[in-house]
Amino acid sequence: MIFSLSDFFGYSMAVTSACDYLKLSPEDFHNWEVRLDGVRFISGSLSYDVSLRQLEKPAKRVQGKPKKQKRPI
Repeated sequence: MIFSLSDFFGYSMAVTSACDYLKLSPEDFHNWEVRLDGVRFISGSLSYDVSLRQLEKPAKRVQGKPKKQKRPI
């Protein structure tokens, strides 16, 4: 699926609204999976259907510097 910039902003607003509705804190957001379920054209504008599902195993936050990877010889 290819998103235009306006599609991305619409999708972002739908996710933000869902997070506000569920009262998710930014610190807890990494424990949720966000899915785009569909896009509908309603009254001359697009409506984005998103769903949020809490992950069974909490995700680990990345901290510190990334490890350097060795290049194969």
